[in-house]
Amino acid sequence: MRTTYVARGGRIIEKTEAARIAPRIHLQGDYPDHVSPIDNSVIRGRAQRREHMKRHDVIDAREFGSVIGARRRERLRQQQS
Repeated sequence: MRTTYVARGGRIIEKTEAARIAPRIHLQGDYPDHVSPIDNSVIRGRAQRREHMKRHDVIDAREFGSVIGARRRERLRQQQS
């Protein structure tokens, strides 16, 4: 049977060794306070941001990332043709 290798932390190691290494936990900090462009209220944190977006019936632009990226790639392809 062949040995399989994977990249972990910038190193190439055997897959069996990688399975023994505990996954690292990534904690993401909260958003900094900012002023809403919709109603000029101050938004403090993720929970308040979610509620503000729900109250004003808006969607985070990051949710459209793959759609926008696909459209942009298509537009670039057409320009190059």
